[in-house]
Amino acid sequence: MNPRSSETVERPVPARRSGPTPRAFAAAIALAACAVSSATAARAQSEVPVLRAPSPAVRVDGWLREWQTGAFATVGVDPAARLRVALSPTEQGLFVAASVDDDRLVRTGRSSAAEDAVVLTYAVERAGSLVAAELWLYAGVVNETPATLSVGGPDAARQAPRGARIVEMQTATGYDLEAFIPWSALPGAEWSVARVAARLSDVDAAGQAPRLVSNVPAGAAPSAFPRVVGTAGELFPLSSFLQARRARPADLEHELRANFSGGAALERVVVAGGTLAIVGADYANGRDFDYAELTVRGGVSEPRAVDYDGDGRAEFACIVARAEGPLTVRELRVFRFPGDRIEDLLRVEVGLAGPGFDARAPVRFETPRGGPPHLYVDASPVAPPARTGHVPASGAEPLLVASSGVVTRTVTCRRSSQNQP
Repeated sequence: MNPRSSETVERPVPARRSGPTPRAFAAAIALAACAVSSATAARAQSEVPVLRAPSPAVRVDGWLREWQTGAFATVGVDPAARLRVALSPTEQGLFVAASVDDDRLVRTGRSSAAEDAVVLTYAVERAGSLVAAELWLYAGVVNETPATLSVGGPDAARQAPRGARIVEMQTATGYDLEAFIPWSALPGAEWSVARVAARLSDVDAAGQAPRLVSNVPAGAAPSAFPRVVGTAGELFPLSSFLQARRARPADLEHELRANFSGGAALERVVVAGGTLAIVGADYANGRDFDYAELTVRGGVSEPRAVDYDGDGRAEFACIVARAEGPLTVRELRVFRFPGDRIEDLLRVEVGLAGPGFDARAPVRFETPRGGPPHLYVDASPVAPPARTGHVPASGAEPLLVASSGVVTRTVTCRRSSQNQP
């Protein structure tokens, strides 16, 4: 039996505002979807958590004493076939901890698909597409079969990677596993944006087909895998943000990674539920996040990272569509991230649509040689009716239309002011 040490799983606290720009101070660890694991284990989309490095450091011995087991994702509801699992990254590779409830362990010594195993499919983006690898973890049987692991593509042969380790420990209800896999055996070390599917292959008797218990539907593509959550690195403030918005990782509408605030590590800007947020391992000590309300839900498009003000750091630009009675107003919004807040740098109307008309002004960003970046807002070939009842939002440049007689307007940015035409 595996003795468990007593533990406290920290939970998030509500965000609070500081100054004109909201900032959330995450005074406790947020596990937005990790909490889902224990509270709603029956849900299919249970996100696998990536936890900060345990202290003391993990020893791959099968005893999960270093881990916050209360934060593990739970896959399955049958006490005879249930998996709890979590990950933890290091510079060298990825630790895996799994606790399995299984009324009978079936191993043949061949490490095949016809025996009990924990299977994790780890996917990260490479050249615009997701690349996945399967990790097969097999518990050992005392005095019979050692614990083994193998890694390979979903449709490729699997091998035991050099430097990998795995140890199991029997428990009263099944077994626990600890494993380490070097990054060289995985598609990439970008664990904070990984998607992970977890399943338990449960065989009740030799020769029987395994019963598969998974957090994703059978045959799901990597793009349908849930994103990881947790407390490691930037996942700490990201999970806090999602929990504060009562959202899940699947609710992220957009995300970009760039040098937004000038730190040593790249920051991550996300949009969920009409709210913009920035997080990062170096941003706000890696514990907090800043956010800005965009006042729309599902109306954000064309996100891009562009150094609009010429300070060597990226700004976040997007098109925001909002309803105004029978009208739809499209605005270009540009946000700057000084490091302790979010500044609304630019707001320009670039579209106005209503019954019988749709006027749009295409947007181009260019950086002339030796000069500041320019934003070009082209005229729309369609002019809205003379009377629409529309009044531009405070601080927004009005829409340019062909009837104005202006073909193109150049909007440049000076760091000391906003909306400089």
